[in-house]
Amino acid sequence: MVARVRSRAAMAAVLVIAMGMAMSGWAHTTWGLETGSGGFGHHPEMPRFQVVSRVRHHGVSPDPRGQLGSGGVAVAHLAGGRAVRTRSIVSNAPDARLFRTGFGSWEPTMGVTKNGNLFFNATTNTGGGQIIESTNGGKSWKSVFDRHAFTADPYMFVDSKTSRVFANDYVPPCHLVSFSDGQDWTTAPPAGCYDQADHQTLFSGPPPDGGVPTIGYPNVVYLCSISAGISIGSTASTCSKSLDGGLTFAPTGTPAFYDDPTQTGDYDVPGLCNGANGHGFVGPDGTVYLPRGWCGQPWLAISHDEGATWTRVQVSDLGMPCCGKLTGDDASAIFSHEAGVVADKNGNVYYGWVAADRLPYLVVSHDGGETWGKPMMIGPPGLKEALLPGIAIGPNGGVVVRYMGSENSPWNGKTATGSYDHETWNAYLTLTKDPGAASPVFYSATVNDPADPMWVGECGPDPVRCGWGDFQDVVVDRGGGVWSVDIDLCDGPKKCGDGEAVVGHLVGGPKL
Repeated sequence: MVARVRSRAAMAAVLVIAMGMAMSGWAHTTWGLETGSGGFGHHPEMPRFQVVSRVRHHGVSPDPRGQLGSGGVAVAHLAGGRAVRTRSIVSNAPDARLFRTGFGSWEPTMGVTKNGNLFFNATTNTGGGQIIESTNGGKSWKSVFDRHAFTADPYMFVDSKTSRVFANDYVPPCHLVSFSDGQDWTTAPPAGCYDQADHQTLFSGPPPDGGVPTIGYPNVVYLCSISAGISIGSTASTCSKSLDGGLTFAPTGTPAFYDDPTQTGDYDVPGLCNGANGHGFVGPDGTVYLPRGWCGQPWLAISHDEGATWTRVQVSDLGMPCCGKLTGDDASAIFSHEAGVVADKNGNVYYGWVAADRLPYLVVSHDGGETWGKPMMIGPPGLKEALLPGIAIGPNGGVVVRYMGSENSPWNGKTATGSYDHETWNAYLTLTKDPGAASPVFYSATVNDPADPMWVGECGPDPVRCGWGDFQDVVVDRGGGVWSVDIDLCDGPKKCGDGEAVVGHLVGGPKL
């Protein structure tokens, strides 16, 4: 969560306050959050989106087929938004489905177990947090965990190898982690106290060759987040790890990212790049990848020793969106930080982000992240602007990128040429079964029917994110099927305000 600061003097004050709060464990306020009773916090954009007053279906999707309000058949295209009209390719396009959940949410993350059960994190009408489950492919939903105080930094994760479900909330000065292998939930002692702050990512994977062995659980569980301060007042991204399946966590080692005075910084301050990272990923060989927009460019931190040391690689020079104002010319604000990464068993690494031109890109490395190819603009024909990217990889090596996007934005790649009053935003899924090919075929679909957008009006870049928060999520199940979670902020094309979590699914098409 972030807030705008309009001067260097104000920025300096934020840094002092944030550092003091992080070191002292002060009752609670993250910059951009407000203190609530019981340690609750909320983002300034959140209050009107927590309660889903218009929803009447209470956990049962109105259309169990998922077709009502969905976006329909995907468009086939190549990189650069070049349409494909070959009949055999077009006929293989997947069809979007949309399942309404009846729950509100904020920065939803998602997971799927080996048997196909779906999970995401949601809010309650009283301001709490909960984990929601569907055992029937999105047709109905129920709360299965609500023991954490909700903050503006909720997170959940499903380990695809074990199907263990993790719930994580940042309640300053500590992270709360609970997990379940089925019926019961275990809550671990607070983690990351005073060392790690907000905007966390929780993920897992096998230990690398020569790594510290795990105890009673096959995977190493990682918790990475902002550090050395909170939110925009932070100066580093650091990680902790658990070798016992999430019971205990310990710092991994050196920071994955830290202030670098040689880099362009936020607020015109050289090196001031805060610590907000994207969602982490562990490759099949145990390599840890942590992506983020760092000092205005897309970067990736790579560790081969469970986070003890890191190598940082800039994956492209196409930049990150900037800077708060829709016109993109406000030098007194921050660069976007969201980016995603996945890797396959062959050493290929795939990195997705929204570049400075506000369009979604995918770039590929064939050598474990050391060098990178030419970035591919993966948006469909007609896309003008995007934000909040996420990425997932399937069991067959296919990749999907999700993002919010607009086809009627006044943005022309460099500046806004008109008003954002009527700009419509939709939830996009772009997939390819062969992301490492010289010229992969992409399929792009909107989860929602564009006639009923997810939001109308201005949104993005950071820190203007409507009522969505920093991210939404996408996963791939064991059969190669794509699932996503988004927040629908509009009831029809004109009435926007309440937020409902909706789950997207692609039927047919290539299995990732």
